[in-house]
Amino acid sequence: MKTASNSRILRTIPLLIAFCLASFPAQAQYSGGAGEPNDPYQIATAEDLIALGEEPNDYDKHFVLTADIDLDPKLPGGRIFDRAVIAPDVNDSEDYFQDTEFSGVFDGNDHTISNLTFTGGTYLGLFGVLGIGAEVKNLGVVYVNIASGAFVGGLAGRNSGAVFNCYSTGSVTGSGNVGGLVGSNGREGSITMSYSTATATGDKLVGGLAGINWGSITSSYSTGSVSGNDDVSGMVGVGGLVGLNISGSRITSSYSTGSVSGDRAVGGLVGYNRSSGITASYSTGSVNGDSLVGGLVGVAHQSGITASYSTGSVNGVSLVGGLVGENSGRITWSYSTGSVSGNDDVGGLVGAGGGGMDPSFWDMASFWDIQTSGQTTSAGGVGLTTMELMDPNMLGLLGFANDPNWVLNAGHDYPRLAWEETAGQIIPEPTIDWLNGSGTDEAPYEIDSVDQLTLLGKVLLDKASFLTDKCFVLTNHLDLSGRTWYEAVIPYLEGRFDGNGCVISHLAIQGEAELGLFGHLGSGAEVVNLGLEAVDVNGVHVPVGGLVGYNEGRITDSYCTGIVCGDYNVGGLVGYNEGRITDSYSTGIVCGDDNVGGLLGYNGGSITTSYSTGSVTGDIYVGGLVGNNWGSITSSFWDVESSGLSSSDGGIGLTTAEMQTASTYLDAGWDFIDETENGTDDIWWIDEGQDYPRLWWEAAGGGSSDF
Repeated sequence: MKTASNSRILRTIPLLIAFCLASFPAQAQYSGGAGEPNDPYQIATAEDLIALGEEPNDYDKHFVLTADIDLDPKLPGGRIFDRAVIAPDVNDSEDYFQDTEFSGVFDGNDHTISNLTFTGGTYLGLFGVLGIGAEVKNLGVVYVNIASGAFVGGLAGRNSGAVFNCYSTGSVTGSGNVGGLVGSNGREGSITMSYSTATATGDKLVGGLAGINWGSITSSYSTGSVSGNDDVSGMVGVGGLVGLNISGSRITSSYSTGSVSGDRAVGGLVGYNRSSGITASYSTGSVNGDSLVGGLVGVAHQSGITASYSTGSVNGVSLVGGLVGENSGRITWSYSTGSVSGNDDVGGLVGAGGGGMDPSFWDMASFWDIQTSGQTTSAGGVGLTTMELMDPNMLGLLGFANDPNWVLNAGHDYPRLAWEETAGQIIPEPTIDWLNGSGTDEAPYEIDSVDQLTLLGKVLLDKASFLTDKCFVLTNHLDLSGRTWYEAVIPYLEGRFDGNGCVISHLAIQGEAELGLFGHLGSGAEVVNLGLEAVDVNGVHVPVGGLVGYNEGRITDSYCTGIVCGDYNVGGLVGYNEGRITDSYSTGIVCGDDNVGGLLGYNGGSITTSYSTGSVTGDIYVGGLVGNNWGSITSSFWDVESSGLSSSDGGIGLTTAEMQTASTYLDAGWDFIDETENGTDDIWWIDEGQDYPRLWWEAAGGGSSDF
């Protein structure tokens, strides 16, 4: 029989039990911590790490590694994984990641996770996917061994978060998107102050650090060997640091040193670069492939490379370059020094240009060592000797003066990037002790020898060159016999060149850059009173002219005679014109395929009081004066008999007799000596009935009697 006292006791027992249970602490997760920024979960054992991977609800929390963890399958707690340890993909049959991404913070606390071993699956690494907002820092993943499918990396299969001060060692193999550290670095992803020494092997999109980069890589490097088999369709790229660098991505102050091999789009740093963001980076490893092979980049497609270099040997079959295999982007302040070998389209700096971009953007202040490379030609850049590449004065003339990106140990080493902290100083402004004058309108630099002209051409590369906007005057006739150029004698000019009534003769060029005595005249350039005789200029793929390949400036009182041939945009005087041509002429032979003219191949500028008399042959858009005209042509003529053409896209066709009659030109407003109705500048004179008009400074009979 229950008593009142017993009832009270029975009612009290459950309350005591509940109170006792509430008084004991809950069992701690992992090895401690609360998963908060100031109290992260502590990962101390393999069991902790695996438990984290099995709890997606914690993927947005904070973690800290408090000890080194060894996941060797031979040890207790170790295993061979077929999915990522944390944030694994749960459905390999789908193309995209299926499950929860890790979006929290994982601080390795300078500890390591070793002997991760994977077979099978996709999105493999310590983390399958690091999502937006994720942070992984201060962590080493060492002796990793991955043999699997796509999106594989020692640290993560794909990263859209921030990776800082992390590294990986071991071996990573997969079918695609294979990287020593990260398989794919997403648009929001960043990799900073990190590295990999792991070997990386795959079919396509293989890189020593990341297989594909959509985001940013800064102050990072890779040293492991990289190999790919990019004979498959779709996106390609095998690179020492990154396989494929996508538009909008960035690689800054980074490098690779491992050997790289593949089929196509193979580069010492990047296999295929579609980004404008490779800056202050380098590669030193050997590079071997079949096609599209470069010491720094295999293919640079409408992209940018700035203040970067490569020193490794490069070997391929076709489209092989010391810096870039095939380039259609902008290369600035960069160089290569490695040996280069191949069969077709092989160049010291660039194997071939492509993509239809303006060639003037291909090789701004960029060059290669003609001695160490074994190559004297390139589809971009300028070849220099080893000594010249170690000479601060030469480098200063090339545009490297006061550039904080570079330091130079003069006479002992090539330029090195400042962040490498090698011996050397910032390159000072050059001295010009090999030319008289000061480069001004009043006191132009004087050129009186072939050696001076040649040296000037080596340093007048583009807008970056120290002398590009200066003024020059020719003080002597120059005979260039006995030498063949493989680029324009003066690749780029933005200043003034006064021929001073002198003649340059026997210019011979065979090349693939904008060709002529001048490759490119910028919008501020001017060439006056200059004669070229007996030229022999042959080019492919680019504008070709006897005097200028591509003109945006002004050409006045100048002429050219000889042979000029090319593929398209070929002219006796100028290949492609967007500037002004006045009181000038050309004679001789002009041949090409498209846009071929006796004076100009293509005109988008203006032509005034000028003429041509040479024979012209071509296939499409062929003209006695101009092949293809979209600009203005005023009071200009061509000889229908000597040219062999009765038509031109602009200008007036005349017989030889009419071309040798003074009234033809006087009626058109030409300014002749001893007449004032058309002006008092006295630009032209003519031996009527015997010769065509000649410029006021020419000797009787035309040109210079010295040759």
